[in-house]
Amino acid sequence: MHLFKHRAAAPLALLTACACTAQIHAASTAAPVDFDAKIAPLFQEHCVDCHAADDPDGEFALDTFAALMKGGKGGKAITPGNAQESLLVKFLEGRSGVEGKNQFMPPGKKEHLKPDEIAMIRQWIDGGALPPATPAKPADVLSKLPKVAAKPGLKNAIQTLAYSPKSKTLAAGMFGAVHLLNPQTREVLRKLDGVAGKVNALVFSADGTQLFAAAGDAGINGVAYQWKVADGTLVRKFEGHTDAIYGLTLSPDGQTLVTGSYDQKIKLWNLASGAEAATLTGHNGAVFGLSFRPDGKVLASVSADRTVKLWEMPSGKRLDTFSQPLKEQTAVSFSPDGKTVAAGGADNRIRLWNVSARALEGTNKLQQTRYAHEGGLLSLVFSADGKSIFTAAADRGVKIWNAADIKELHLLEKQPDWSPGLAVLDTGKLAVGRLDGTLALYDATTGEPEVKPMAKAKAAPKAMAPAKPELVRLEPRGVQSGSTARVKLTGKGLKDLKAVKLAHGGMKAAIVSVNPEGTLAEVDITTDKEVPRSQVNLSLVTPAGESAPVKVLVDYLPQVMVTKSAEPLLLQQLPMNVWGTLTDIGQVDSVRFTAKRGQTMVLDMAARRVESKASSPRVEVLNAQGKLLAANNGLDSGSDPFVAFTVPADGDYTVHIRQITLDGSADHFYRLSIGELPYVTGWWPLSVTAGTKGKIHLVGHNLPPNTTIEADATDTKGMDTISLPLDSDNYRSRVSMTVAVSTLPEQLESEPNDTLEKAQPLPGNVSVNGRLMSSVGPDEPDADLYRIEAEKGQEFIIETRAATLGSPADTKVEVLNAKGDAVPMMTLQATKDSWITLRSEDANDPAVRLGQFAELELNDYMYFNGEVLKVFRLARGPDADTIYYASGGKRRAYFNTSPAAHGLDDYCYAVQPYKPGTKLVPNGLPIFELYYANDDDGERELGRDSRLRFVAPEKGSYLLRVSDTRSWGGDRFAYRLIVRPVVHGYAAKLRGPAMMNVPSGTGSQFSVTANRKDGWDGDVRVDITGVPAGFYVSNPLIIEAGHLEAGGSIFAYPTAAMGEHDFSKVKVTATAIVDGKEVKEDLGAFPKVAVTAAPKRALFMEPDLAGSPAGDGKNAPTKPYEVTIAPGSTVSVWLRVDRRGDDALLGLDVENLPHGVIVDNIGLNGVQIRAGENVREITLACAKWVPEHDRLCHMLVGNARNDAVKTDGAQTSLPVLLKIRKPAPVAANAPQSSIK
Repeated sequence: MHLFKHRAAAPLALLTACACTAQIHAASTAAPVDFDAKIAPLFQEHCVDCHAADDPDGEFALDTFAALMKGGKGGKAITPGNAQESLLVKFLEGRSGVEGKNQFMPPGKKEHLKPDEIAMIRQWIDGGALPPATPAKPADVLSKLPKVAAKPGLKNAIQTLAYSPKSKTLAAGMFGAVHLLNPQTREVLRKLDGVAGKVNALVFSADGTQLFAAAGDAGINGVAYQWKVADGTLVRKFEGHTDAIYGLTLSPDGQTLVTGSYDQKIKLWNLASGAEAATLTGHNGAVFGLSFRPDGKVLASVSADRTVKLWEMPSGKRLDTFSQPLKEQTAVSFSPDGKTVAAGGADNRIRLWNVSARALEGTNKLQQTRYAHEGGLLSLVFSADGKSIFTAAADRGVKIWNAADIKELHLLEKQPDWSPGLAVLDTGKLAVGRLDGTLALYDATTGEPEVKPMAKAKAAPKAMAPAKPELVRLEPRGVQSGSTARVKLTGKGLKDLKAVKLAHGGMKAAIVSVNPEGTLAEVDITTDKEVPRSQVNLSLVTPAGESAPVKVLVDYLPQVMVTKSAEPLLLQQLPMNVWGTLTDIGQVDSVRFTAKRGQTMVLDMAARRVESKASSPRVEVLNAQGKLLAANNGLDSGSDPFVAFTVPADGDYTVHIRQITLDGSADHFYRLSIGELPYVTGWWPLSVTAGTKGKIHLVGHNLPPNTTIEADATDTKGMDTISLPLDSDNYRSRVSMTVAVSTLPEQLESEPNDTLEKAQPLPGNVSVNGRLMSSVGPDEPDADLYRIEAEKGQEFIIETRAATLGSPADTKVEVLNAKGDAVPMMTLQATKDSWITLRSEDANDPAVRLGQFAELELNDYMYFNGEVLKVFRLARGPDADTIYYASGGKRRAYFNTSPAAHGLDDYCYAVQPYKPGTKLVPNGLPIFELYYANDDDGERELGRDSRLRFVAPEKGSYLLRVSDTRSWGGDRFAYRLIVRPVVHGYAAKLRGPAMMNVPSGTGSQFSVTANRKDGWDGDVRVDITGVPAGFYVSNPLIIEAGHLEAGGSIFAYPTAAMGEHDFSKVKVTATAIVDGKEVKEDLGAFPKVAVTAAPKRALFMEPDLAGSPAGDGKNAPTKPYEVTIAPGSTVSVWLRVDRRGDDALLGLDVENLPHGVIVDNIGLNGVQIRAGENVREITLACAKWVPEHDRLCHMLVGNARNDAVKTDGAQTSLPVLLKIRKPAPVAANAPQSSIK
């Protein structure tokens, strides 16, 4: 992988950069440059959007000095004192030379740094790349902001309103809470607290018993909530969005909740189970509003991408897109009769569209557009009879409109603030909720404000059923074994608390006090000495029920709480567990301890590990003079901070705990364990020989010398790995320790082996355990060299196991010649060019949108900045992706290259491979050299570990170089290097549910898969024999060369009896020719099969017969129809549905077509049979190169735009036998046809 995502530089830009070199270099001799004042702002402006610590491209972050100096995937970016050779400068100047090309950073169409800005960076590097004078203090940034005092008595802003005529309840959404109100008196009946972020939308169930809210923390996650209205009980949370939720609606049948988020996604949730049912993508901006058509068949959505979209429900197929809006759309609503959808937004306009019964693209016409307000629309709702529309906007106006022609009827009085909350009551009133926290009622017909009646004696409110207790948080969350600790409980409904339940018999709790409001309680928890370090569930019991459990952390260390204070908390003894909460923005907690020179102090933080919202904590250690000695944001990527440092001198040391992202709340809690703690961070070696016991050395801090544990592999038949037992009473650790069970000869790395002369010799079939640990220093990079001997043409598989066994090492393997030079593997000449459009691509997605795709062919190899992919399916139009070969849903990389992320506008090329040294004729497109090297396994089996196939070009010695691709190292960075001969083969498997329920008169999908070994890519034939009468099963199934799976169908004829059938005698066998020999595998039993009731539709795939379907569309033939197609030609096939009560639109596809045969006439939404219709003619197109063969394919329910093999169990037709046949040659004396 590379330091940056990058795009090939244009020649003119390259010449410009070179022309500036002398000027830039001259600036490097000036005075030292202050990093904070001059350098950090440049990175913040140009680089941090792609290279921030939370998800840096190329694992290279530039938002802190430490991260910058650490480097990334491409190695160290800064060479202090030498700007000319610093990789960062090479990229900035467009002379990186990575993959044989020179790329500029920032990439694509982003503005490059100016010559004087690059000169400043050069000057700083040539001056030694000095660090900031003092560590950055985020709190200082906030201190520069103006102080704004809060207004006294300020109310919580109302963000949204919802009303239920059934429960006569008005709900108001605010920050962190929902208030249930009596709409007449406006009294608060109940408060629903504990909501994350702002409540942006509310909806009641039709019966008024349930309330749903859309909320979430911006930029972190989105959460929807469901409560019982009667008692305020939280039923469940719906979590899955990666940003705050703004849109919310409930299906008319009350079965599906729909949410729309700032993450641009729409999610459908099954209310019965709470599970996510589907995710709809298509918007290119935040989704701000959602509305169901009253019949529940169509969903409308509005977005910041300036569009309104219609979706079919519940399939989620996109029906239409309205692109008339000029700016972001924020509000949408269907009329009560379902014939009109209204939307509005930042362009100040209301638009109405007529929506047809089927809502198909092109049938929904724009009816009206009206400039409505002097500011963007905030809310839009219809009256219950559909005759009026109510709007609120950023001009502080609220208006009533005639819905038929959008004629303004009434302008309400000027509002004191924005009024995003609108709700129409069944009393003829319009409720208006404002950001100043006030609520007003108006006559929904005249717009006149409500005249408050004379005060009357209040009737006693109707008693509501008590709610179950809710436990929100504990302070502290930890207790010490063998002691009693007082713990504060925060929650709701605690007034009648009668018991505290703990899930361990050695723990007891006594209730000390409960406040009158029932929101706070204190309990004493007594923990026996024998209770081990663990997490124990705690729940509260009241007469109304039991709360959900919260985990209490038990530890043998004393516990102490740190509070916000200008002075650090002095720890009187060590070791100690310190609990704290970063409640305020920019808060920094501090503790102080005394230590002696030579002690190794461990500081282990638990935040994310204990379900805290502190997602980016940082721990810093400073000496008495305030000098930063150590700091850490995470032991490994995505983990909590960990610091271990050797005390340099007797004295006091201060620890700072902060949030890098500066956020805070009562849920940003943490535990920091401090002391000379025996801590295990790694282990070595990573394998043990099968049938033996091996000693595994523990790595860490404050461990006795040569600490080992035993790995018992004496009884590991069929096991690839075993877990290691760790004594948790004596050692602390975060790691789950695993070692491989090896059947190869085992060796240990023999240091030193980091030079050509000292390379460790290896045989051609061996496993060697090593560590990337430099003798120069713990933070210095290490590379280990091993020597193998090879004959010309001899093949090896060279692979590592590190990350897959828990090591932090991200290995890279390279093959060098005896002189230490990289060994060329292949030359790639570009033949066609294109670029990435629509979106940037991560390292996994097999679907890539290309700017130029028409010239590509199936099986083309394509070069993407060092990654080589292979085209599996061509884009079926400009609004479709090119699909590349994938494994397990992740795209495969070819020719030993590694998966990588790529930026928007990055160039890519179709390439032709040649042997190294081949003399090529220039064609104006680039030439790329590939060498024997691999970072991450391109076959996607080993994750971050490496695998390459090496073919020796000549007889002689070769060096294998193992390194960490980020140039990281240390005693934890263990790896296992495997060198072995190539062994071709495969492992086939039948995939499907354990019980296949096949509806009578139709079929169900299943699949067969092949795990190919060591690059073998031949055909695999799967035979399924002995099928009982009454069924037809696709047989044989062929997994084509280079493919990993094939789809089949099991079809139940109407004559098959209902219930389970005996498939125990069905035999499933795989056969392939491997290296000239037939290799068979028994795939075991076929899944159990049961025939179920006939469905509301049956599918039929029929050949074309003189322009009409060959069958009747109601009965399947006794054996599959046959369809013949010639390479390079097309043929018509008919897809039919026999509707038996299901008249909905149906999305279809044809599965298991031969590679090179496609459905050529799919539409924008795939292959569909429209609602009420029962037939669709499709065209199969066959590429010219497809060889003659027969293959069973079938029609199934699914979206043809989804190019993955469809879901096992999907409904199918009876298979059709597709025959690929070359046309018969025309006889010499045959009459010639004429063209007129």
